Amino acid sequence: MVKQKTKIPKETLRRMGMYIPPQELEKKVHPVLWPLWWAEKRLERLLGLLQRLALLEILGIIGNVGILFAVVAYIGTEKQRRDAEVFNAWQTITGAYGQSGNGGRIQALEFLNASPANREGQYPGANWRRRSVCFWICTWPAASLEGIDLSVSLEEKGAYLRAVQLRRARLGEADLQNADLGGANFEGAELGDVNLAGANLSAANFEEAYLGDANLIGASLLSANLANINFVGANLQKANLSGTNLHGADLSKANLQGANLANATLTEADLQWADLSGADLEGADLSGVILDFADFDGTNLHKTDLQGIYLYISNSGYTYISADIEKAIFCETILPDGIDIDPNRDCQKIYRQAQP
Repeated sequence: MVKQKTKIPKETLRRMGMYIPPQELEKKVHPVLWPLWWAEKRLERLLGLLQRLALLEILGIIGNVGILFAVVAYIGTEKQRRDAEVFNAWQTITGAYGQSGNGGRIQALEFLNASPANREGQYPGANWRRRSVCFWICTWPAASLEGIDLSVSLEEKGAYLRAVQLRRARLGEADLQNADLGGANFEGAELGDVNLAGANLSAANFEEAYLGDANLIGASLLSANLANINFVGANLQKANLSGTNLHGADLSKANLQGANLANATLTEADLQWADLSGADLEGADLSGVILDFADFDGTNLHKTDLQGIYLYISNSGYTYISADIEKAIFCETILPDGIDIDPNRDCQKIYRQAQP
């Protein structure tokens, strides 16, 4: 006797998760598409069978566990990857020693100065996006750049480092002679004893940076932001500081011989014991500047307003001028009370020098 197959009702198959098209839809299938329709129905049965297999569910769980393990492994090896990248960055910098141009040094410097978090006083740098990968787990500090050498000989063009981001960087005793750092950001950086002789620092941001005893002989700081900078004992001989913002800067004991400070903003700056001999202060804003014991030998004070300066010392009830300002060059100068000097004393000399 032949055993007949029991046909499962379509409603039962639908409840089991299988897609059973309406009967009227089957009748509407075009004869050309019938082979595809037939294959679709067979695949639906196979899919229903596979969905009921426990082995596939187990494999799915194993796959999810593998993904979790990969994420943990990636975060756990973050330090090793960071160390390898640091090594490559230093190789890029040292490999370009004495060479002009960029050579990847900008990216390398920014990477070394980068930190993923504000812990330990560090700030995110060029690779701040990496923090989104491991969030608070990645807490490496920014690398110290002290003593780094990016200088070139005087005969060659300086290393191209324009617009490099080195906020809060530590570059003490670094040699950046003749480097092109126009538009660079050194906000809050530590640059004590750094060599920036002949460097192009135009439009650079040095706000609240420390450059004590730094060498900036002949450096160009045109339109740079030097607000609240620390220049104590710095050598700025013949540096171009024309039009710079030096509000609140500490220039005490700084060497400014022959420096160009024309139209610079020096409001509330400290210039005690500073050497201003031969410096050009024409049109500079000196409101609230402390100039006690500064050297004014040959200083150009043409069209300079000195009424708001601090130039007097009180001792044993007597008030006296603490700097020999008479050695300066005066022409259309606005002098403070107590100084009996002709404000136009040297106009003829200035006009004679201005003639071709």
